[in-house]
Amino acid sequence: MDRQQTFHALFDAHYVAVLRYIERRVADDQVAQEIAADVFEALWRKLDVDEPQGLPWLYTTAGLLVKNQSRSSLRRASAEAALQRRVEEPPADADRADDLALRVALGRLDEREREAIELTYWEGLSAHEAGAVLGMRPGAVWTLLSRVRARLRRELEAASAPARSSAGEPDSEPAATGGGR
Repeated sequence: MDRQQTFHALFDAHYVAVLRYIERRVADDQVAQEIAADVFEALWRKLDVDEPQGLPWLYTTAGLLVKNQSRSSLRRASAEAALQRRVEEPPADADRADDLALRVALGRLDEREREAIELTYWEGLSAHEAGAVLGMRPGAVWTLLSRVRARLRRELEAASAPARSSAGEPDSEPAATGGGR
């Protein structure tokens, strides 16, 4: 059998079982059908005619995609709730200053650093997924994120130091002492 025939045989033999498996784990029928389509899309991409994937592989893939969908739904719900809070409770002036300081600090990053931060924090991608987008290994993404977070932390602390001084808070630098050497 050629690739297309092998795929059709697997699809015909297992689609209903995979769909039922997903439907037992996802409340929305439309989402279940989309995930099933994604499972068979992955099958098509990875299909080896000589050693075709079987039902266990399809279930494993479906389970992973269901978990990804659940995490995406949770992130989306969390983001929507945060957005709703922002609409209902406008940020305090200090929050606006923090937002501005963060935007300025992000603007100082190079494109790859900024993209790594945005992919992981704004888009919610894992290091593995962000690495695929950036063309990096997951370990390299973790290293880059660690360096960038440290740099952002330093810049944000430096940006907030003048605000602390003007608010009457002591600076972190020791006072100069008189006296000779």
